Amino acid sequence: MAYQSTLEARAYTRECYLEVIGCCCPVCVDLGLKCQRIKRWLLELEREHPGVKNSMMKALGNVAPRHLLDTRLKPLPDLRADALVHVGAASGNGL
Repeated sequence: MAYQSTLEARAYTRECYLEVIGCCCPVCVDLGLKCQRIKRWLLELEREHPGVKNSMMKALGNVAPRHLLDTRLKPLPDLRADALVHVGAASGNGL
């Protein structure tokens, strides 16, 4: 539901006569409350920073695997070594 609002999704399900089926997993018991919290949080963010939701969507579409902490792309020891080099360079002591 990243691209449409809850209202749009509800309207679509009504138009297509789709039945909404709940999930049986333990997380779903509290899912409604979590969804509402996230929606309120996003609304607050959007009020404080107009356009932030659109910015987040653009950022999610611009993710490259090399930007992620994916140990399949680069083993963890190499990531740690790179981090130390960057920290050393930033502090000026060239670790």
